[in-house]
Amino acid sequence: MKANDDKSISWSELYEAVVAVPLQVRDDSRISLLAPFVFGFGITTAMFGYYVNADIVSESNSLGTEALGFLEAWSYFVAVISAYPYAYMANHFKRGQDWVIQFGSLAFLSCGVLVLSIPLENLGTWGVMIVVKGMYGLGRGVFEGSCRAVYA
Repeated sequence: MKANDDKSISWSELYEAVVAVPLQVRDDSRISLLAPFVFGFGITTAMFGYYVNADIVSESNSLGTEALGFLEAWSYFVAVISAYPYAYMANHFKRGQDWVIQFGSLAFLSCGVLVLSIPLENLGTWGVMIVVKGMYGLGRGVFEGSCRAVYA
């Protein structure tokens, strides 16, 4: 076996990999400033996974577990389609990327407000879930696009 085919990692390479993220947080304030948005994404995703999908959609008389795949696909579809207007806004308007991130935060916030404020019997319906999952998709589009672009 040739030396350049060796897949082992040296101690110095391991050290560099371990300290890379803390050094980036220390040296680049954008990472710390994005933390609340990333936490919002995580909390919203957990709310959907462990409450909305498990207790609301799955137990709904009009939706049920058969609807989960469609609703998840809908939110991903909205995230993909929203990437184009987000990119346009971020690239063509002054502070456009800031506005996109703020919109994503509002989208995640609106998901929580809607789930909290709509009565349970209405929450488990197609119309409401399409709107709520669509709002989640708008926020996820920001997370997967603009937010990750800052890290890249």
